[in-house]
Amino acid sequence: MKIARILSVFVLALFALTVMTGCRCVPSGEKWYFYSYRAEMEFLNGVKLTLGFSDASQAFPFAEAACDNIAISFSKDGSVEFTDVDGVTHAGTYSYEHVKRNYTNFTITLENGDIIEGSSMKSGKKAKLSLEYKGVFYNFRTENSRSGIKIDDVVKQILDGNLGDLHEAKAVKTENGFSVQFNEFVSYPIKEGTAAYAIKIKADGSYEILSEIVEGDVLSTYNNEADYIVLYYIEK
Repeated sequence: MKIARILSVFVLALFALTVMTGCRCVPSGEKWYFYSYRAEMEFLNGVKLTLGFSDASQAFPFAEAACDNIAISFSKDGSVEFTDVDGVTHAGTYSYEHVKRNYTNFTITLENGDIIEGSSMKSGKKAKLSLEYKGVFYNFRTENSRSGIKIDDVVKQILDGNLGDLHEAKAVKTENGFSVQFNEFVSYPIKEGTAAYAIKIKADGSYEILSEIVEGDVLSTYNNEADYIVLYYIEK
């Protein structure tokens, strides 16, 4: 059975800045496009994980960015403008320092007094920039590579019969809670530490994010390593 793997967006953090892979990158020398951010999410059974958010997918329908306007731009005069995950735009100034020829560190001082630390690195014609602000890690790139897929698009894909890595299964109640039975040989127990996400897609095409697992037929996929599973209940 083909089981969805954690997409690279879910392991994005502050990228590794190494001598072998990159070189210095003046922030104002590039146009930056938002790629992803990492933040904590609580799943329906109370499990909390820090995950990447950028585009939704069938395996990770919740992963769309909370704000479409996340952005950052640096000017050669030392000014910077940054729009965060809450859609708030901040103005400030910045300074930078090259670390040998390997990468560049920068410091942003916002008008509200907040300080942001970040790094930028260039490899060939492509560059990456990362920063942390109020516990959220942001990643930007010089190519606009996001698809812009939202959970609404994922629901439409499923209703259109484009199931990708999803498989027919059945959520069943057990002595220890619930288990998702894919066939007589493959099942996935939903344990206390399992990050579970459940959606009910209604007959009229609308959907509801569920607060608990219930018995019934589902479309599902999981990831063993992350102990994560998603369930779609399709109303007939």
